[in-house]
Amino acid sequence: MSKVGSWFKTRRVRVRAYFAEKNPVCTPSDRWWIYIMIAEAFAARATVTFKQIQGHSVTVSIQREHLKSFDVFYI
Repeated sequence: MSKVGSWFKTRRVRVRAYFAEKNPVCTPSDRWWIYIMIAEAFAARATVTFKQIQGHSVTVSIQREHLKSFDVFYI
């Protein structure tokens, strides 16, 4: 989700211009774009957190702290 969301995020102006010009039936609503931006932000943060808790030298307490900070970030 992070890669797809990032793709849409970086190309949203061109994609929306295309939709405005062609006006296809499948044009996503503004709400859809907001959902994509939220999902992309969540997925990017999750990816960073999961990379931080991987590895042989990472202890359970460090993993717990990273997961807790991920949880607090979205509350």
